[in-house]
Amino acid sequence: MAYASNTSSAYDLTAFEERAVPKKNTKGNLKIVKTSRRQHFLATLVTPKSFCLFMMVVLSVCYMVYNYAMLTELNNSISRYETELKNLNSNHVKMQSQAGSSMSARTIAQYAENELGLKLMDKYQTEYIYLYQEDRIELAQEPPGEARVNQSVRSAIDSFKEYLSIR
Repeated sequence: MAYASNTSSAYDLTAFEERAVPKKNTKGNLKIVKTSRRQHFLATLVTPKSFCLFMMVVLSVCYMVYNYAMLTELNNSISRYETELKNLNSNHVKMQSQAGSSMSARTIAQYAENELGLKLMDKYQTEYIYLYQEDRIELAQEPPGEARVNQSVRSAIDSFKEYLSIR
């Protein structure tokens, strides 16, 4: 049916004609596979983004478990050191009391008198040194001439030995 080209599209009857559908090649390797909803859901669930998110959650949980184990270990060592500190403090107190009893002034005085044979000084045996007086130089008496020469030679030799030992 050929119509005139000058007609309007309102009268075009080709829109109502049947069109031929091309047939598919049934002899080829084409195979129609029906996927279930579950397979489709799993295929969309396992994406790189979801895999990375899952790995981050797993690593976070592992990190928390590791930190908890380390914290437990550190708490055990702290409690062990605290008990050791308490024992050492009790030993310190015990030894201080023993030292205090054996080192008192009365015990030392008794030991000095009984074991060493020492006695307390009397007041007349005490000598006082006053440091607020002027400084004075006192020379010892000089030995006679012969001894003075021997002493000066000996001091020169000692000085020379000391000089050699320094170098």
